[in-house]
Amino acid sequence: MGCNFIPSTAINQLEMWQKETWDSKTIDRELGFNDMRVFLHDLAYQQDTEGFLKRMDAYLDLAVQTMTRQLAGRRIARRIPLSSEDDYALWCVPAAEKGTPCLVVWTTGEAHRLRVPLPEEVPAAGLSAMNGYGQPQAFSLEGRKLRLKAEPLPAYFRWPAERHSKKR
Repeated sequence: MGCNFIPSTAINQLEMWQKETWDSKTIDRELGFNDMRVFLHDLAYQQDTEGFLKRMDAYLDLAVQTMTRQLAGRRIARRIPLSSEDDYALWCVPAAEKGTPCLVVWTTGEAHRLRVPLPEEVPAAGLSAMNGYGQPQAFSLEGRKLRLKAEPLPAYFRWPAERHSKKR
């Protein structure tokens, strides 16, 4: 599950995008990585096309910054190929010698069952998972594949630091 994002300073999706009520400080403070969907209101676009597009760019910049904070201390090593372009599995490794690897999985489509191959760098044992709300994420292992329900809310899979290899 994800949620529809509107900052607390806007009473509806139109106010979020209008020049007079655009509030990047509140968006930056309130936006979480699990906030996947916003409404792009056609009236805001019609009223101020150039300004609307600038605010949309600013929103996307804030979203990227938020994802960066969620994955702090790690770098994205690669995207793991899956059967649908709507499905994402990013293999993230520690940016420095210390830290733990992380696999982030989500879909931009409807929630569905998904199998994700585990990176060769890690054992199948010792894996823990949580969703973007910090709650336990249900999953099972089928050999070297994770089986989970992929949703718009990212799932984070982690291994204890001492259990993964230094190979990156």
